[in-house]
Amino acid sequence: MNRFANRVQVLTYKAKSSKSRGFSVTSFVCAMLNQRVETIDWFLKAGVDVNQSIFYFNSPLTIAVDYKNSEFVKTLLKKGAICNTECLFRSAKSNIQIVSELIDLSNIERKDDDGNTLLMAAISRNNTKDHFPIAKYLLELKNNVNETNFDGRTALLEFLSHSSYASVCTNGGIETIIQTIRLLDLKGANFEARTQKGSRPLMFAAQCRNQVLREILKKNVSHNSEDNKGQTALFYAYYAESYYRKQDRLQNMEDLLKYGLDIDHRNHEGMTVLLRAIEQGAGYNESFDMIRILLRNGANVHVKDKKNRGVFELIETEYGGIISWDTQEKNEMRELLKQYGAK
Repeated sequence: MNRFANRVQVLTYKAKSSKSRGFSVTSFVCAMLNQRVETIDWFLKAGVDVNQSIFYFNSPLTIAVDYKNSEFVKTLLKKGAICNTECLFRSAKSNIQIVSELIDLSNIERKDDDGNTLLMAAISRNNTKDHFPIAKYLLELKNNVNETNFDGRTALLEFLSHSSYASVCTNGGIETIIQTIRLLDLKGANFEARTQKGSRPLMFAAQCRNQVLREILKKNVSHNSEDNKGQTALFYAYYAESYYRKQDRLQNMEDLLKYGLDIDHRNHEGMTVLLRAIEQGAGYNESFDMIRILLRNGANVHVKDKKNRGVFELIETEYGGIISWDTQEKNEMRELLKQYGAK
């Protein structure tokens, strides 16, 4: 017997006799993690338990799924590997070859601990084109496009909330996002769905790249809908994370105003977007540029919040324990507001 065969015999014995759990890893799983094809074949021929639950409760099948190795997946299934819910949801984030091997009518309705469907898992991933064929396959199996998770999110809401991340802006991300929105629309997605916090698709889209927002604005949606805090999509556009391209954030605000969003809408604190932008100060998301857009479009400079604070009072406040404006910025903002009639 050669040295390799002898080594495999030892590893096989260890794998079959191992009772370890948690952080321990059997030799077979080590071979899986290192993609050692010859060693894996030896283990399988020796009758290793393909349903071992080890290493953060991974099984050989979940490892094969994570590595997107469809050949290993097929082999393990033939050897009796069980595809549990965890494995199914990982497969939804892999590729279409693995999804078509593991997901069918018998398990398409499974949900995770948060109530997410497999469709939600597939389209919540970022910076990849893999999710579109998976979403299409899953919707052909079962059209559950408007099912909700425990947060009240549908697949569309889940997708748009993840599409606001900067990573989707590369590798053809925008084209895939638009393609997916149109697929969900074709399958009857509800563009007025609400999360438990009252957020709607338009609100999440207001925090995405401008092409995404324009795609949603084409739909028959209520432009001035409020969330549970009384905020419209205009507030969401202002709050968009600063890692976005500046022109996208500013253009989103311009587009929302063109579609008739109420520029002076007050949230439950009595704040308009203008008041909020002034309160948060120069260091937050190009507040100066946002404020200029609001002023050019006729934002009311005389409005006050529920604490009776107007634009000049808010310039002097701290926000979150941080001074919102330094002395020079305060003077520049006062002059700008005065140009638009503030007193």
